Amino acid sequence: RRLAMLGEADVGPEARSVADIVGRCAGLTQLELSGVREEAAVTSLAAALPRAALRSLHLTRGRIGPPAATQLAAVLGACSGLTALDLAENELGVEGAEAVAQCLGQCRALARLELSRNRLGPEGARKLRKGLRACSALEVLGLAGNRFGAEGAEILAGAFLHCSRLRTLDLSWNDLGVKGRGRLKRAFLDNSRTDVVLNLANN
Repeated sequence: RRLAMLGEADVGPEARSVADIVGRCAGLTQLELSGVREEAAVTSLAAALPRAALRSLHLTRGRIGPPAATQLAAVLGACSGLTALDLAENELGVEGAEAVAQCLGQCRALARLELSRNRLGPEGARKLRKGLRACSALEVLGLAGNRFGAEGAEILAGAFLHCSRLRTLDLSWNDLGVKGRGRLKRAFLDNSRTDVVLNLANN
């Protein structure tokens, strides 16, 4: 079963209503919400998630910041069948990245992770590094538009190699520069990972 509320409108009280539905719908496998702009709405939703059988969770284009990300991450580990997590275009920041990273080791089936445009920066890259090393099932990773710079590229390069099933990596729009792009390319080539589609556009 799939439940989606997509669009540019603010999703506030509606998200709390959705949380009630999620809590009563044990067969729900895919949830897509765009524009969640209230921390309270995410809190309500997080409390309901363990009661669903989610395989795919998309919470995009909202204002999910560190507090909400921490609450969400705390329950994601209970969603053992989760294969896709999309939190693109929110406001996770460094603390939010740390919260997500800490739950990745529990999401053993996670194959797709999207964290693009979340203001992570080099410190966010540092927080993600440990979590990514535990993502053995990860196949698609989106980290575009996070201003990692060459420092972030250096931090993450080794972590990507622990994702043995990784096939697509988007690091576009990250101010990597020549040094950062070179570091990432060498990391994959030196370890014979020529099967990875690496997007380094606009860097």
